[in-house]
Amino acid sequence: KQSLLVNSRNATGPQEFVYGTVRKGGTITYLDSSSNGKVLYQVITLAGHEIEDIEAVYLNDELAVLSQDGYSSGKRNGPGWVISPRKYSEDDDQRKHEVRIFYHTGNQTSVSTPFANSNYFGIDDFFAQDSGMTNPGSNFIGNGVACLFVRYTFEADVFDEGLPLVTVKMKGKKVYDPRTQTTAFSNNAALCIRDYLTSSYGLNDPDVDDLVFSNAANICDEDVGLAPLE
Repeated sequence: KQSLLVNSRNATGPQEFVYGTVRKGGTITYLDSSSNGKVLYQVITLAGHEIEDIEAVYLNDELAVLSQDGYSSGKRNGPGWVISPRKYSEDDDQRKHEVRIFYHTGNQTSVSTPFANSNYFGIDDFFAQDSGMTNPGSNFIGNGVACLFVRYTFEADVFDEGLPLVTVKMKGKKVYDPRTQTTAFSNNAALCIRDYLTSSYGLNDPDVDDLVFSNAANICDEDVGLAPLE
């Protein structure tokens, strides 16, 4: 019953299942350092299934802007570098990008599958950035798992209050719609309830009445007029 806006550390934590659009943190499932402790790596698992998209990344409560594939500035090139907020990027003292963030939405199949926010950078590239870093290997894929990959470079003035809290705004699980016989993201309450009832982690019920859920989904899709303010 803890807040969604936290990142817990739990080696045996349960998978989280996410419906609709929500801002949340996750479970830190990997933590390691390199370069004599100057660089820290985190993997933050967001959901135990494929999701539709990560719409935004936040450092504490500030929206983070991440560089794209063609980015080049000083010593830093390529995708994933936090270029805003300014504290975690370049400033007048010429510190260069103390945080780098990538993410998978759960459709990755190998360590070389590009991250969702890059056309070429994958898990194998992420762990090869620093000398002394032990690549977790070809089994470190996270099949069917949505997760963040975060790299911090230590700088006392930047991290004077510790590591920032990394959270995301994400569009969650894809659900089946009996009206169209397709599976896609939806925040329709009836379709999300149907998914839970039929899923192995829910009630695992194969005999739900799709006619009932189709009618309920149509009602959920109806626009509701609001009375004007007086």
